[in-house]
Amino acid sequence: PLRSRHLGSGFYSSCLLGLLAYLGKPVPDGLADRLRDMRRLRQRVDELADLFEDTVTGLVSYPVAKGLAEPMLKADLRRLISKLWTRAQQVIDSHGRDAGVLNRALVGDPELNETHSAMLEMLVSGGIMRECYREADALWREIALGLNALDPRFGEPLIAIIDLKRALLDRLAMNGWHHDPPPHTFQDMIEAAGLEATT
Repeated sequence: PLRSRHLGSGFYSSCLLGLLAYLGKPVPDGLADRLRDMRRLRQRVDELADLFEDTVTGLVSYPVAKGLAEPMLKADLRRLISKLWTRAQQVIDSHGRDAGVLNRALVGDPELNETHSAMLEMLVSGGIMRECYREADALWREIALGLNALDPRFGEPLIAIIDLKRALLDRLAMNGWHHDPPPHTFQDMIEAAGLEATT
């Protein structure tokens, strides 16, 4: 459906279709469909990469929804998600509303990390992450074939973009589905670089 979370990112579509509209150029046949599929691929891979962040902030992402739909996993998975949400609320309540402070507190909380690791292990051992990988890979292949059929002025640069998403998917899979979120504030970036802030 048009309002599906799988179409959550309109970045690719809005940039290219907006530029064509601005220049008064026609949209090549098939381009809008390929861009819609690229939105789906981006969202699928990002939900795998952002599993910790999405779950502790209350989102039920695609891999979690698939796990909750699995009869053998759903009861234990619900228990872990409930534990994550309860602990996340405690962390949020005790750290104020500054996004940078909250991000560091959530990412650095041992109980959240331990519970998330148990949830991730359940999704891995239950085959959910492997299934999500296969679906994203199949979607990437389908999009690549469609882009190859487009005018090369559009198809070739867009293939490079989907290849970057495919590289992230493979990196996640090789890293056991662990993904360190990027720094959210300048202070986070300074700390991540091992530098000291100057006043």
